[in-house]
Amino acid sequence: MEQVKRMREWVMEAEHILNGSWAEREEEISNQQVGQRFDSWFGHPQTLAQTGMLNDDEQRCLAHFLQVLAHLRPRLLHCYDVAQFPRTNNDMEG
Repeated sequence: MEQVKRMREWVMEAEHILNGSWAEREEEISNQQVGQRFDSWFGHPQTLAQTGMLNDDEQRCLAHFLQVLAHLRPRLLHCYDVAQFPRTNNDMEG
């Protein structure tokens, strides 16, 4: 269970950055600012993946998670400078 909690935390950290809840005002959120926060955070799990401190399952899952995030990064950050563009699936469905 601890393994699942750690892996969930990686996803929740990324979500916190991408959802913009860290900003005090909506105007503070831009592609550049979210990208800087995302890139700064992204280095932490990359370093963790290189330490050899994870078991095989965690290592495999983290490697896949990082690969997906790296591939999708441009599209994940595009919405912040586009007016009226939904940031979440919930907003899109609304």
